[in-house]
Amino acid sequence: MLHFVFLSPTAKVLIADWPERARRLVAEFRADYSRRPRDAEMQALIDELSEKSPLFPQLWREQAVLHREGGEREFNHPVDGPQRFLQTALLVASRQECKLVCLAPLILD
Repeated sequence: MLHFVFLSPTAKVLIADWPERARRLVAEFRADYSRRPRDAEMQALIDELSEKSPLFPQLWREQAVLHREGGEREFNHPVDGPQRFLQTALLVASRQECKLVCLAPLILD
């Protein structure tokens, strides 16, 4: 997800409110990183994103930490227009590095 959000130009079009969603994603990643600060793969990802994305290192230096929470998410579908979903994140208690993030369409009456 970090690769897509920070390295794909499509993300800026697809994700509604991209700047805020990108900021939140980095803060959520920092919460994950805090549980494994010596993880070489996570550090390699930070290094790569810092090198390839102008925004990522700026947000990383902010040191914001947020735990993943659900809520409404909006995407700009190229054919069907704005699409809204309810996001739910499920964490495995014994292995917090395992997460399942689900998006269910919001039905507007």
